[in-house]
Amino acid sequence: MISKHFVCATKEYNTLEYPVPNPQFRKKFHLTSLPKVAEITICGLGYYELYLNGQNITKGVMAPYRSNPDHFLYYDRYDITELLTVGENVIGILLGNGFLNSCHPVWDFDQAPYRSAPKVALSVTTDKGVLFESDQLVCTESPLIREDFHCGECYDARLELDGWKNPGYDDRNWRPALPAECPKGEVRFPDCEPIGIVDVHYPVRIIPTARGFIYDFVVNCAGLCELKIKGSPGQKISLLYGELIRDGQVDQRNIRFEHFVAEKDEYILRGGKTETYMPHFTYHGFRFVEVIGITAEQATPDLLTFYEMSSSLKQLSDFQCDNADINAIYDSTQRSNRANFMYFPTDCPHREKNGWTGDIALSAEQLLIQYDCVRSLKEWCRNVWKAQNELGAIPGIVPTDTWGFDWGNGPAWDLAMFEVPYRIYQYTGDTDFLRESAPYLLKYLCYMESKSDEKGLYHYGLGDWCHVHLTTEAMNDHLKYTDTMICKDICDKAAQIFTLIGNTKSAAHASSLSNKIKEAFRKKCISGKFIRLRNQTVQAMGIYYNMMDPEEVREAEQHLETMIHSYNDHFDVGVLGNRVIFRVLAEHGAIDLALKMILDPTFPSYKNHLDLGATSLFESFVWLPHRIDELRSTDPAVNSLNHHFWGDITAFFYRHLAGIQIDSIDHVTIAPCFNSYMNRVRASCTVLENKISVEYKKTDIMVELTANIPASVQGEVKIPFGYRLVRGKLSCRTGENHLIFCKI
Repeated sequence: MISKHFVCATKEYNTLEYPVPNPQFRKKFHLTSLPKVAEITICGLGYYELYLNGQNITKGVMAPYRSNPDHFLYYDRYDITELLTVGENVIGILLGNGFLNSCHPVWDFDQAPYRSAPKVALSVTTDKGVLFESDQLVCTESPLIREDFHCGECYDARLELDGWKNPGYDDRNWRPALPAECPKGEVRFPDCEPIGIVDVHYPVRIIPTARGFIYDFVVNCAGLCELKIKGSPGQKISLLYGELIRDGQVDQRNIRFEHFVAEKDEYILRGGKTETYMPHFTYHGFRFVEVIGITAEQATPDLLTFYEMSSSLKQLSDFQCDNADINAIYDSTQRSNRANFMYFPTDCPHREKNGWTGDIALSAEQLLIQYDCVRSLKEWCRNVWKAQNELGAIPGIVPTDTWGFDWGNGPAWDLAMFEVPYRIYQYTGDTDFLRESAPYLLKYLCYMESKSDEKGLYHYGLGDWCHVHLTTEAMNDHLKYTDTMICKDICDKAAQIFTLIGNTKSAAHASSLSNKIKEAFRKKCISGKFIRLRNQTVQAMGIYYNMMDPEEVREAEQHLETMIHSYNDHFDVGVLGNRVIFRVLAEHGAIDLALKMILDPTFPSYKNHLDLGATSLFESFVWLPHRIDELRSTDPAVNSLNHHFWGDITAFFYRHLAGIQIDSIDHVTIAPCFNSYMNRVRASCTVLENKISVEYKKTDIMVELTANIPASVQGEVKIPFGYRLVRGKLSCRTGENHLIFCKI
C-alpha cells in the first residue's frame, strides 16, 4: 500500500543563515505472532534513512531518488517479513533535506514552490492488512543540526539519544508528527540502481598546515570520509574537502560559490570513548581533506577512511594497452564517470551536482559502452519529459523547477532527449523505450523548427563549451554553425527512431527537416569546398555530421589537419569539438595525429593534465605552472577537476584503438587503427550478456589480431589504413577469429 499521508516535525525549514535540525521519527508496535508477509513503503523527502529494530535497512545512500517532487514522488518498498520479532518492534527514520529543502540560491532551488521542511509518508502492511501509517509516528530533533545536500552537514554527538532506534526506548517525551502537504508529483518506484560504496581509499600522506592537517588520498573521487576519533566532549572537528592545494592549504575556490560555504562537514564529539562518524545525506568530490580542530596526536592514518560512492552499476567492458598514459586517461575517465553518476550523470560531484543535459548528451555512448546504466538513464529521461514545457522546450538541468529554460539549454544540450534513447537502442535493441520517448521527441522537433531564423539556421543555445581559449562571447559568434549542425543530428536521430517504431510520417518529416537544414547550412556557411569559419570544432563537426558532400570529405579532412598543424599539432576545441575531432581523424587515416594531440606533454592535452597530477578529467583544459598539489596564490584560477563530459575519449579508445564498433546488438565492425604509440591492445565489451573482445600485438611490419565474436552477433572486419589482410577473413565467424595484417 502507498500512503500519501505526509508528516513532518516542524513547519520551519532551512536558510543559509538559520539551519533547522533534521528530524527523526519512530514508531513502536507489538506483534503477538509473526505475519506471513510484511512490507514497508516509504517516501522520504528529501532523503531518508530507515531503521527496523536498530538495523539500517535503507537500500542505499541518499534514498529514494533525486527529483522535483511536483513531477515525481519516488517511493521505496521493503520486504521486512524476516526482520520482525514477536513482541515489541520499532521503526526509526532520519530525514534529510535533499532536493526538497535546498538552501542553494544559484539555480533558484531555494525558491522552489514545493520547498518545505523534510517530510515522510510511510505505510506498514502485512498479509492481514494495514498495520499503521505515518500519521502514527512520533518525532524529535536529531543531532544533525545543519545539513544541506550541496554544502555538507554538522553533527553534534552530544545530542544523541541512545537506543532511539531500538525496542525498549522510552519515547514519552517525543511529540506527535505534524500533518504535511503532499507534493503534486506522480507516484513512482525508482527503476534504477541505488547509490552505494564502490571502493575504499586510505590516506597516503598527512601534511601539517597552519590550520590543521591535510589528508591526501591521491585519487580524485566522490563519496564520504568516515571519521574515527577519541577526544574530549565538545571538541569540534571540521573537514574541508578539496581537489587542490594552494599555498600549503586546501583551496576550495574552484568548487564553491562565494555566498555560501560548501564541501564542509563538522562533527562535535560526545567524548569519553572512540567515536565513528560518516555524513548522512550529502557527498563530496575531492582528493584532499583538511582536518581542522584535531591535535597532532589525533592526526593518525586511521583518522579518515575515504569510501568512494556511485550508482551501483555493473562494469560491461575493459580496455588495456601498453601505453601507460592511455591507460591513465582511461582510469581518470572511469573515476569521473563514477564520481558523476549518482542516480544519473551529473556535471561535478561538488560545486553543482546537477544533471546537465549537455553533459549526458556528450557521455551517453561512452557510459553505455562501459556500464549497465540503461535503467538509470531511462529513469532520468522520464524526469526530463516531466520537465518539458508546453512549447516543447526542456531545461538545461534536470531535476529543476523553472531554472534552465532561459539559459543553459539549446540544441547541443537538448540533444540528450534524442541521444540517450538512440544510444540505448544501439546497445540494447530496446524499441519499447523508443516508443515511450516518441511523443516528447516529436514535441521537441516542433519547438526546434520554430527556432529557425530567416536563413534556415539555428542559434539559440550554448555553444562549444569550455573551449581551450575562446571566450563565451567568441563561442556565441560560432553558434549558428554548431547549433545548426546539432539540429541536423537531432533530426537524423529522430528519423531513425521514428522509422524503428514504424512511425513513417514522423520519420519522413524529420528526414525532410534534416535535408532542409543541410541545404541552408551549405548555402550560408560553406564557401567552395570549405566551411567559412576557420575553426577546428566547426570543421570536424562538419565532417562528422555529414554537412559535406562525399566528394568533399577528403579535402575537408586535409583542411582540418592543416588547421591542427598550424596550432602546433594541438587541439583548439571545446566539448563539442572534442567529441568528434579524434573520431574524424581516425576514420580518415590520421590516427597518429589524433594520438599526438592527446599525448603531447605540452598544453593543451590530456597528457598535460596527467603531468599536473590529474587522476580525473578536468572541467577545462587549463594551463598551470605547477602541479595541483603545489599551486601558489599567483597561479591561474581553475575550474572543477572532476567532470565527465570530456570522457568520450574512452569511446574513441574502444571504437578506434581496439576497433570494437558496435553497430547494433547483432552486428559489430572490427576496425582497429594501428598506430605508432602502442603495440599491444586488449579490450572487451558486453552487449546483452554477449562478450565481444579484441586483442592484438604489433611489430614493425605486421599485426596479429584475435577477435572473439559471440554466436548471436555478425562480425565484419574493416582493414586499417596502411595495412593489408594476409590471413583471415573479412567476415568473422562465431568464436575466435585469428587475423594477420601486414604494412603496405
